[in-house]
Amino acid sequence: MSFKNFLKRIFPLPANSSYNQTNRIISKIDQLERTIAYRQSQQHSKNPVSEHISNETMVKLAYNLILGREPENDAVLKTRFTDYQDLRQKFLDSEEFKQMLQKENNQVVANLDISETYISDKRFLWCVNNDAKDPISEYARQGRICIEPGLFALFNQSGTFLDIGANIGAFTLPFAANGWRGYSFEASSKNAFALESSIALNNFDVEVVKTAIWDKKGKIYFMQSGPYGLVSNEFHEKSGATFDEIECMSLDDWMSSFKELEKIDFIKIDIEGSEVRALQGMKRFLDKTGYPPIFIECNAFTLGLQGETKLSMLSTAYSIGYEAYELRGGALYKVNVDLIPDKVVSDFLLIKEFPSSMKKHKIVEETQIPDSDKIDHVISRLSDRSAWEHCDPYVCLALKDYPALYSHPEIHRLLTEIAEERDGDLFLEMCIRWFVEQNSMTA
Repeated sequence: MSFKNFLKRIFPLPANSSYNQTNRIISKIDQLERTIAYRQSQQHSKNPVSEHISNETMVKLAYNLILGREPENDAVLKTRFTDYQDLRQKFLDSEEFKQMLQKENNQVVANLDISETYISDKRFLWCVNNDAKDPISEYARQGRICIEPGLFALFNQSGTFLDIGANIGAFTLPFAANGWRGYSFEASSKNAFALESSIALNNFDVEVVKTAIWDKKGKIYFMQSGPYGLVSNEFHEKSGATFDEIECMSLDDWMSSFKELEKIDFIKIDIEGSEVRALQGMKRFLDKTGYPPIFIECNAFTLGLQGETKLSMLSTAYSIGYEAYELRGGALYKVNVDLIPDKVVSDFLLIKEFPSSMKKHKIVEETQIPDSDKIDHVISRLSDRSAWEHCDPYVCLALKDYPALYSHPEIHRLLTEIAEERDGDLFLEMCIRWFVEQNSMTA
């Protein structure tokens, strides 16, 4: 959808209209910005001109630009605001503006909130589903960036990205605002529409691909749940969740649609537990594109829902030739795969070869931990079950990858105790099942 067509969907033009309403959104931003900049310059000037632009004048301008009318009375000109962005957002949040969006055939667009976001000296507009209550949507409404800030310092120059699991654009939009172009893959139709709207509104060079990324082409069952949408699994099926049948493909499949695939400089993957499947289905693609760096989420809970672990995910990446790092304080720390995950969610940077477009970073080798400390750490985690939250049983599933640990007498005893006290906790049952089955075979 083009930028102009998106604006026409928000402000439909009569066939004979001579007033170009499609420029209204851009005008209201730029003119308000210029106005407040002018006002500030007059306040700080040694020889201010006699003509002073008041707050009331800016409120009146906002009425004209955003609502397309004059203020109803002088009292509303006293509207308080901190800066032009605050003023503009007050009008975008007004019931009158929302009713404007509902005219004619704009019911779908009316379901979006529009906020303004800054990243350094760059600005973009962000469309958010107005019924969304998740943290990413709330951040977007507040104009806040919610991705790892160190990602922007990784590269010397902009390039082309793939955003796999794009949601409403937490990665896509800040990168596009910094001059990147790319392809954003999103399985949720609702998220994809909000993202397409943001891209069109900002005139970014990004294509949204409405499909789930998997290890092969076909159909899968998908639960739409904002940024937490995921592929069908035993936990959610038994919990009564609703799943839609949607299209899926691998990146190897997607690559076949191009006569000549352009250079890909960076890939981000966050698909709620389907990361292993995605990696398995992109081996030819990665070989063809020169193994670009991959920023990937490791969520032990959602991986566990698919029967995967941190180690199975990283082992898949290692089999392709990648090394795993954590980005901390401007340095890259090699990931120690001999350690049980100490938190539910981690982000890893997978690198096979450092491209010339990446800035040089200090590489910190993994810390070697004595076996006795690893054992003590696991015993402590399994013993303190009273403090477990709903995701914490993942540690039981993670242990299946470490025979030297789970065969330790005390750890084995604790796992046996946990298996006997499952007490209807479905996720815990899924995480401990391998141990129960293993014990039944050796009994």
